[in-house]
Amino acid sequence: MSGPIWREHAQTIASVGSSVGLRISLRLHALPLEKVLKYLPGYLNPYLAAISHPIDRLVNVNNRFFPVLLLAFLATANGIAQTYTYVNALGWDNASSWSPVGVPPNPLTSGEVIIDGLCLLTTPKTIAPGASLRVNSGKLFLQQANLTIEGSFVNQGSYLLSSGTLTVSGALQNDPAGSFTQSGGAVSISGTFQK
Repeated sequence: MSGPIWREHAQTIASVGSSVGLRISLRLHALPLEKVLKYLPGYLNPYLAAISHPIDRLVNVNNRFFPVLLLAFLATANGIAQTYTYVNALGWDNASSWSPVGVPPNPLTSGEVIIDGLCLLTTPKTIAPGASLRVNSGKLFLQQANLTIEGSFVNQGSYLLSSGTLTVSGALQNDPAGSFTQSGGAVSISGTFQK
């Protein structure tokens, strides 16, 4: 494992990392799968645990899994925020509704959720400080469950609250072109509101 190919790839990774402003410290040696999984994001664990290859095959730079593991590590270690874009009308909790495919984590602690389609929220969600929710112009967000906004929320489209509670302790901005309609449920705003 400690042959020249590892040193070459470690240098390549370090130079790419430094060119984009990332601090990378890698020790390339064989580790038990349990130790590797401990440092990866929790949502990757079920997928990686199902892989039956030995760890040396997983981290072999010539293997197709190496770039995925490296990117997952870098994104987690360097706090890169993910953008989740809702693109169709299958409902918030349907993985196929999102680009990239997959339901955003709950609570969303960093990154942004962009509603760019007809979105139906039927299960409680939290947008934590450091994260944001935006409804694009011409799009509809229908809330039928509790939604807590501790980060920021920008409405440029149509927002309809039919049930559940919208709780905003962060920043709420309703764009002049956006509309907010409440036919049921409750609204609690203790944060900032800008129209």
